Order: sequence, then C-alpha cells, then structure tokens
Amino acid sequence: MRKTKVTIVINNWFRNLIMKRRNFRILSCFFIIAIYGCASHWSKHNVFFEAPQKLKVIVLPVECEVRVKKLKLIKSTKDDVLPTDAEEKIIKDEIARVAEEISKNIEVRLNNSYFFESVPLEKTRLAMNTIGIKGLELSDKQLKELGEVLNAKLILRTYLSGYGTIKKKWQVLLLGSGLLEGVTQGIIAYKLSHSKSLSILIATEEFAQEALVWGGGIYIFNHIFSPVILESELISVSDQRIIWSKTAFSTIDRKAIKKYTSEEQKLKELRLKVTAEKAVNEIIKSIQEAALKNLD
Repeated sequence: MRKTKVTIVINNWFRNLIMKRRNFRILSCFFIIAIYGCASHWSKHNVFFEAPQKLKVIVLPVECEVRVKKLKLIKSTKDDVLPTDAEEKIIKDEIARVAEEISKNIEVRLNNSYFFESVPLEKTRLAMNTIGIKGLELSDKQLKELGEVLNAKLILRTYLSGYGTIKKKWQVLLLGSGLLEGVTQGIIAYKLSHSKSLSILIATEEFAQEALVWGGGIYIFNHIFSPVILESELISVSDQRIIWSKTAFSTIDRKAIKKYTSEEQKLKELRLKVTAEKAVNEIIKSIQEAALKNLD
C-alpha cells in the first residue's frame, strides 16, 4: 500500500512539473522545426486547384522511426515475462498494425477534405513495388515516376516518430530546450541581480530539473501522456520539393477517452489509438489550412 501511495505522489509531482514547463519546450522544438519547414506558394511548384476537381495525393504508407523496446509501452499485458524473441515479434506486429491504421485514417480523412483526393493505399503499394521503392526515402527520380504512374501531383510522406515512447531525437530536443530555458533564466537573473553566482545557480537548477523530467522522468511522461508524434511532409511531384510540413506532438485526448468505460481507459493500446487519432486530426487540419492559403 505504501508503495502505491509513493508512486501516486511521484506521478502527480511529475504531472504538475511537466504541465507547467512542457509548453515552452515543445514550442521551442516546433520553432526549430518551423525554420526548416517554411515553403513558398504552391503555384511556384506547379500545384494548382480548380474546383470541383480535387488534387490527387499519394499517401505513402506510414513508417515507424521510434524503437519500442518493451511491449508494455504500447500494449497492456499481464506480468508474465515473455521470451525476448517472442516479445520483439509481438512489438513488430503491433507497430505494423498501428502504422497501417494511421495510414488508412489519413487516407480517409484526406478523401473527406475539400481540396484533396487520396490514391488508394493498395494502388500506391502496387506502384511502389513495381518501381522498386522500399521505405520513404525516395530519390527525385522515384518521386517523379511514382507521381506519373498514379497520375498525382502531390505525395504525402509521414513518419511515426513517437508511439508510447519518444524517439531519441525528440528526447535530445526536449532536453536541449531545457538547457536553453536554463540559460535564458540565468541571463534574466543576472540582469536583475548583477550576481554571476546567483545566475549560474538558477541556470544550473533549471537545467537539473529539465534533465530530471526529460531524462530520468521520460518513462513517467510516457506513462501519463501516451505520446504520439507524426512528422509529415507534402511533396510536389513536379519539382520534388517539400511544399508543406507539420509535426504533430500529441498527448492523450482526455475528452475522447472519457467515451470509454473505466476499464477500457486503462488499456494502453486504446489510449494510444485515441492519441494517434488526435495527431492525425492535427495533420489534416494543418494541411487543409495550408491549402486554403496556397491555392488561391
């Protein structure tokens, strides 16, 4: 009983600390990404929209970039210890299922949008196999050939960069933004107090807290927020340039999860499914907003 109370106290402490500080860190990461994600007007890439004809988009199958080491991070299981080989296979199958589910969700949502029409995934896979495309890192020649074969002007590429856990790149970004916040607060403290020792103390304390949250506390963050990260890019077939990009860093949709029973809400796979749907919604909303601005 004591262990349970201690765990609850620690969870609550991390929850409060993360909720107070996470916006700054995540916005910092998005700012860094935005610098490299800016694109020119779509007409410069030979992308035009003439209603009622929709723009045909090739949705490449979602590819997972995050390495999931433990099944319990993505699926509720019993405490029985699985052999390593068996656990790895279950994880691989589960991630493949999830990636397919997200791919189909994106396809359906695009088809229901005003501007876009998605090429069926089955046709996309068949064309990719015919051309000899494996994975999402396509050469300019492959991008152009795939677009011509499927008679599409746009290609949407999406990576699953977080699912129940965050890939190393994001952990480094979040921890790095903690360092930035620590330095910033140290500078402010120095300007106010003109005390080097005080400013160094504040900067060190701030970064130590960030390291605790995003280093040692990353497991608790994953447990509480069930994070899902999707990184998407829209590519013009005409010149093979990225004309739009978006990173959806989503945490548990508590409003949506309330639709399920209390027992169902405890299931890790359901919590992640709901979060993944939230991430897809962010991607689709962003791409439609971009189309509205760039297809005038």
